[in-house]
Amino acid sequence: MQYPINEIFQTLQSEGFFTGVPAIFIRPGLPSRAVAGSDAPARLYRA
Repeated sequence: MQYPINEIFQTLQSEGFFTGVPAIFIRPGLPSRAVAGSDAPARLYRA
């Protein structure tokens, strides 16, 4: 199953062993009413 990408951004890790290391985060566009464990297509959950 594929999801759209809502946001991609760069930041620095702020905790743990990798504190200060550059990181890239990808925020997927998940269905707003997705049901955990459901195998129904995401288009069924669009408002």
